[in-house]
Formats: sequence, C-alpha cells, structure tokens
Amino acid sequence: MSRKVEELEATISELESTVQGLTEELVDTKEKLRVIEEELGIDVSEIDQHRSVNVEPEYENTVEPPQNDTNQVDNPTADQKSTEADERIEEDIIVA
Repeated sequence: MSRKVEELEATISELESTVQGLTEELVDTKEKLRVIEEELGIDVSEIDQHRSVNVEPEYENTVEPPQNDTNQVDNPTADQKSTEADERIEEDIIVA
C-alpha cells in the first residue's frame, strides 16, 4: 500500500509543478500583452464595453414545433399520388 501512496504523492508533485509553471507562463503572457497594448495605444476597457454591447448568440434556436400531420393524410403529396397510380397500373398487368 505504501507504493500506491508514493505513486500518488509523485503524481501530486508533478501536477503541482505543472500548475505552478502554467501560472507563471500566464502571468508572463499577460504582462507581455499589456506592454503590446500600451505600445499600440489600445484601450482594453473600450473593447470590453463593445463586446458586451454587441454580443450575438453563436447559434439560433432552429427547432420548430411539430406541425399537425393530418394534412399528409388528407392531402397526399405528389410522391404518394404517383405511388398509388403505379400500384394500380401494376394490378392491371397480366403476365401470361
């Protein structure tokens, strides 16, 4: 059982190191980004305000409620009519 504990402790240590490294990288990247924004004269607060005002949904709700299917029974489509006609023709054919 102590072997399993050692493996878990090693895994925890690796994960902590990874998190620490990623955190440092994130801080460095944010600092570099701030410097670039400053050099270009970009005001981040204006961009954030613009984004919040002009947010559009990534997708639209395209689900439509089901329509009443009685129309299909009462008013057959052209495909249904041709199928019925084909069946009648086949009934009239006599094979000798």
